[in-house]
Amino acid sequence: KHICKLFGVIVLLILMSVSTGCTKKQVIDFKNTVNFNFTGYNSMGKVNVEIDENIYDDKKFLNQLFPDSSLRKAKKKLVNLMENTEYLLSQESNLSNGDEIIVTVEYDKDILEDNDIEIKNKEFTIVVEGLVDCMELDPFEKLEITYIGVSPYIKASVDSTKCESMVNQYVQFNVENNYLRNGDTFTVSAVYNERDAEEYGFKITSDTQTYTVENQPEYVTSLEGLDLKSLQSELDDKLTVTTTSNTGDSRFANVSFWGSFQSIIEQEHVASYLISLKPSFEEKYNTGIFGYNYNRYIKIYKYTIDIKNKEKTIYVAVYADNISKSTDNVISWDTELGSWGYEDYDRLVNELITSNKEFYNVSEIKDFD
Repeated sequence: KHICKLFGVIVLLILMSVSTGCTKKQVIDFKNTVNFNFTGYNSMGKVNVEIDENIYDDKKFLNQLFPDSSLRKAKKKLVNLMENTEYLLSQESNLSNGDEIIVTVEYDKDILEDNDIEIKNKEFTIVVEGLVDCMELDPFEKLEITYIGVSPYIKASVDSTKCESMVNQYVQFNVENNYLRNGDTFTVSAVYNERDAEEYGFKITSDTQTYTVENQPEYVTSLEGLDLKSLQSELDDKLTVTTTSNTGDSRFANVSFWGSFQSIIEQEHVASYLISLKPSFEEKYNTGIFGYNYNRYIKIYKYTIDIKNKEKTIYVAVYADNISKSTDNVISWDTELGSWGYEDYDRLVNELITSNKEFYNVSEIKDFD
């Protein structure tokens, strides 16, 4: 009687075990099937996900996962399962030590259901570690800005020879290719290959820097307050050369006439002008042969000459182009001075001044002498 009861209990336990699923369930832990490798430098790191190849040869793991299959078939099933599994990362690059990455696993549910496999860690977090600190470079430290030209036609360039050797070797600089004037700002960009940064372990702290043009020479629009003594001396020399004639010549200051030059009776300064490009026409300036000057300082003289006991009047203009001043008001100008000669004063003024009023502002300089 007691034996029957005991047998009945045993049978009942077996049935309960089968009905309640107390048999050990196959489980795959996705966190233990891959390796996460961190490469690169701190703050510039990357993470690579690689299947742990050891799982394909782990007999215990294969038997637990596919108990009804041979090792060869179990391995084949596992390969199929992993080939249909993807690990999605919340961040893959620009990693720093201590960053937390959320890993989300996408898998083929049908394969798991067909093999009665449960999953563990379909989403988990990994922490970045082991990245070596990189060198932080400020490419603009010790970068020198150089200027060529005169405001408002200044061009900026850079000289990086005094920068860190890594900057000189791996960084190039681009400068805005626009004409600049005093007070203008412009941007310099640092250009580099990110692969070089990763390979040689440096990080650029900033890839752009803004600069302001200051203390550069500028073309003048007024002569007020400027010392013109040196310029006047050269204009006087130009005037002397222009008005030099020999007795008997039939030309004076490149003006031809009937008669024979004898001497200069009188010389008189009659007018001075400064013309300078209007802001709306500054784009017309060009240092080339067909270009416009930015400004021109013109002095006009009246000459009375003797041509065989007859008096003749000729007007002579001498001028300097592109007068500029430095920050301490020292002036400079184009090396070659110009001169014109006319018998008619109005024609001379029209040719040099009046006809240019479309493009130039004109101011007459009073009481110079």
